[in-house]
Amino acid sequence: MSRAAVIVAMLALMMPPWAEEQTDSITTLTVAKAELLAEQYGDLRLNSLTELSYEVAEALAQHEGSLHLNGVTTLSDGAAKALAQHKGSLQLNGLITLSDEAAKALRTNPEIHLPEKFR
Repeated sequence: MSRAAVIVAMLALMMPPWAEEQTDSITTLTVAKAELLAEQYGDLRLNSLTELSYEVAEALAQHEGSLHLNGVTTLSDGAAKALAQHKGSLQLNGLITLSDEAAKALRTNPEIHLPEKFR
């Protein structure tokens, strides 16, 4: 692949600034949509989501950039373990309830930002 083709392919994956605002208003997410969003470059702001299934968490954990999920109020143990594998900054500052096992899993990743009571 030529250098120009690589650059065009990379630009196609970049999320334009206006897309961040649109993703931040998403309130529900299917696994298929989560997989597509995870492929985008840069910050992924999904602060209007209040809950995540294990499958959606697993898909979003593949995102290679900052991930903002500050609207999520609780996570299952499985979803927490999946998100703990995320490479990059992960904001979960809206968590209200979390099992000890889920909190322990999230604390294994130093790039995950949690509310004080779960650190």
